[in-house]
Amino acid sequence: MGQVKKNLILCHLNFTLPLRRVAEQRSEASGARVDECDPWEYLALTQDGLGRGLIIFSLSFIIVLLLSGCVFDSPGKYLVINGQKIQVEVANTEVSQINGLSGREALCASCGMLFVYNNSIQRAFWMKNMNFPLDIIWLRGNKVIGISAGLPPEGEKPLRIYASPEPVDMVLEVNAGFADRNEIKVGDDARVE
Repeated sequence: MGQVKKNLILCHLNFTLPLRRVAEQRSEASGARVDECDPWEYLALTQDGLGRGLIIFSLSFIIVLLLSGCVFDSPGKYLVINGQKIQVEVANTEVSQINGLSGREALCASCGMLFVYNNSIQRAFWMKNMNFPLDIIWLRGNKVIGISAGLPPEGEKPLRIYASPEPVDMVLEVNAGFADRNEIKVGDDARVE
């Protein structure tokens, strides 16, 4: 195998495998060095030149981002109630809804977690493994239909369950006292921005 082909294989390994050690072990057997790999050289040496190399490099980068949890995060989502803009972390998967804010140390003053559901039924929440008290704002059809205020944190085995007063399709958890301070009340409109 020619030296260019050896470098191409090693360069490909170096850019697509998370463990550089594998590429280094292969380099010892072939006589090429991993350090000789230049990303632009790699792109030029692939069969279709820039196109194929760029695709492989981009896919590798996207996979690394997905595995690290950096993609599809939802910063910048807001819920507005009674003129108060609340930055929300959206919990719309079963896992995120089960975990909720459990184990978190704190929540910023104008932040919350918004639980979004596909249907409107009566929901029940608990304060398992919470480290700070919460207000729960129950929502249906973009209206506040109930508020459970000042819920105390509980440990591993919570004693209390908090149920929505009626069927809901969204639930907002915020710091305790938030609803009072911002004069949020039943009947207020809520909209996602």
